[in-house]
Amino acid sequence: MASVKFLCVCQMGIGSSVMLRINIEKVLKNLGIDGTVDSCTAGVAKGQAQQCDVIVTNQDVAPVVRDFGKPIIELKNMVGTKELTEKIQAYMEERGES
Repeated sequence: MASVKFLCVCQMGIGSSVMLRINIEKVLKNLGIDGTVDSCTAGVAKGQAQQCDVIVTNQDVAPVVRDFGKPIIELKNMVGTKELTEKIQAYMEERGES
């Protein structure tokens, strides 16, 4: 399984994307997935998106990052890990790495 590069993007401040990064790291560890996670604001995401495999964000920010040419994991709940786990598993299956 190849290492996956995740980019967490939040609206303005970096607080929610850092919290999301920590949750993704936990999920990756629980699922046994080799990956790295970076976080940023929507304003700088386009430049950082070139280095990632997938963008993780909420429904409000998804339209902003949709044209970056990367798959998006769009979350309703950025705090919990249940939805995040399900969507990361689905993404890995789409990559053929389940």
